Order: sequence, then C-alpha cells, then structure tokens
Amino acid sequence: VDGNGCSGMATDDITVNICIGINENEVLSDFSCYPNPTDGIFTIQFTQEVAEPVSIRILNVEGKIIFEESLQNFSGKYSKQFDLSQFGSGVYVVEVKRGTTLQTQLVKHME
Repeated sequence: VDGNGCSGMATDDITVNICIGINENEVLSDFSCYPNPTDGIFTIQFTQEVAEPVSIRILNVEGKIIFEESLQNFSGKYSKQFDLSQFGSGVYVVEVKRGTTLQTQLVKHME
C-alpha cells in the first residue's frame, strides 16, 4: 500500500533480440589473403555466390588507398596477386565490400 492507499502490481513481458556479428548468408566464402605475412607479393581470394557489385580496396595504416577495384554484378571466384614492394614494410588493410557487408583482413608486409 502506498501513501495514497493504493496497492497493486503490474507486469510486462519484454523480449530483447540482440544481434551481433554478420549474417552468415552475407559473408564472402573463402575470403583470404596469403601468404601473410608477405615479402611483398600476396594474393586476395574469395568466392562470391550471388551476382552483385563488389569492391576491393587496399589501404595503408594512414588510410590512404593504394589499390581500388569495382566489379559490377560479379559472381564466382576472385583471385588476384598484388605487389606491396613499392609501398614499404608495414601493415595494410584489405577491404572487400559486397552490398552493405564489409569484410577486412590485415596483411603484414615485411621486407
């Protein structure tokens, strides 16, 4: 009983759905960068199941884009070799974007 002479109780059920991570259906299969670490030459490889635009970027640690490629309605296996020798030792970010899904891997270049 409260100060006004009222008593009672109310209950409510609340459902919370927590979403973390990336929907597995949206993930590129077999996305890899190898060898890693590299002496300069490495390969980016992935398989894209559904035909749609895909973009590939390589950035240095300062965020400067050193490579960029856009593929329209791409599906199938992507495999391309890159040479970081001219950019010096360091860590590079490889980004592969498909729709709203962005996957990244770090590549370490050691001379």
